[in-house]
Amino acid sequence: MVKTGSSAEQNRFPRRILLTATALVCAGLFLSALHTYYTLTNLREEYLSNRARDIAESLLSAIRGPGRRNNPAVWDTELAARIEQSGAQLRYLALLDSTGQLLAEACGDPLLLPAVRDAAPGYLENIYLFEYRPSQGRGPRWMNHRTATPGMRLRIGIEDSDADFLVRQGYVHLVIALAAIALLMGVSFSLLKVIDRHLSLAAREESERHFKTLGKMSATLAHEIRNPLGAMKGLTQVVQEELTKDHATQTMMRTVVGEAERLEKLVSDLLDFARPKELKLTQVNLRELIQSVAELLEAQAEAGGIELRTEISAPETVIESDEGALKQVLYNLILNGIEASGEGEKNNRSIEISLRGGGKTGEIELSVCDRGPGIGEEDPEELFQPFRTTKMTGSGLGLPVSRQLVERLGGTIQLSNRSGGGACCKVKLG
Repeated sequence: MVKTGSSAEQNRFPRRILLTATALVCAGLFLSALHTYYTLTNLREEYLSNRARDIAESLLSAIRGPGRRNNPAVWDTELAARIEQSGAQLRYLALLDSTGQLLAEACGDPLLLPAVRDAAPGYLENIYLFEYRPSQGRGPRWMNHRTATPGMRLRIGIEDSDADFLVRQGYVHLVIALAAIALLMGVSFSLLKVIDRHLSLAAREESERHFKTLGKMSATLAHEIRNPLGAMKGLTQVVQEELTKDHATQTMMRTVVGEAERLEKLVSDLLDFARPKELKLTQVNLRELIQSVAELLEAQAEAGGIELRTEISAPETVIESDEGALKQVLYNLILNGIEASGEGEKNNRSIEISLRGGGKTGEIELSVCDRGPGIGEEDPEELFQPFRTTKMTGSGLGLPVSRQLVERLGGTIQLSNRSGGGACCKVKLG
């Protein structure tokens, strides 16, 4: 459907600024949520390692006294007690010497022993394995190289599901951010649609007010011009008849009559635009209507070396409409095509008139396509404004009158460039 407001009117709203700002805010939300997710994921390992250090420092604090630190039996007892007390949270404990020799060990599940004994520190299945050297920790001041057994290592395996809440928080932040982004984008596009609709309605109202004022003035002027113009034309034709055919002024007289006829056509167009006739709905056979208008303009087309081609593929060609209005629309569109084709290549001058649609959808599409220069980069809407024309002799009312009639019939009209050169005007009737 052709926009009712001018493109300049609708482009006053800074669409690009709004879309750019929305995109930047959405990108910021997403990057912030992503950063939070990765931060919480990294905190998960730090959280588990801190828990493992706390367990190791607690063990070293519990096993104090002469000869206790170097007694594997004491370690076996303490490690087994810790495993039993912790339930499922502490899965494995072991004491290793500087060479990696296993001195003491306790495990809640004997099936895990082969895996945790040979695995490197890090994540196993549902277990976080950590190795602690007393000199590396952050424990009490008394814990140093002299009080710890040289080279001693504690291997601690804890349940890693305890830290899953951090990852879940990261997921929640990410999901909330994505939902906010989707909501923000939806609101932005809805806002743009509302603004476009508002601007379109405002432009339509302004255009209607302008057309109404212009119509009143045009109707008055047309009425005042028509009578003296008719008298001028009639008197000139009488003088022509009185003079001999080879008289020197005959050429000038024909020019006067031709210009008077052109002014009459302009006056008629003005009246049609200013005072639309009441529609008379009847059963209209579009196939016959197209053929009759094509025959009417065939001589003018042939004079310009232009071929009129018709293609009717609609299964139903009879619709309820106003025959006179449709005939005028089709006449204007074909005439525009003939005039535009005169500027195209001589060996490729043709106008295709096609009728498609109907059937189950009920929508009929009538199109007139030419091989002229097309509309270029110009906004098609501008060509639907009154008195806006690219032709030297045109009145600029053919397309505005056509759109007025089509919209009164409940249809739409669209003008666009044609692939390969030329322009196409499509009329859709429901």
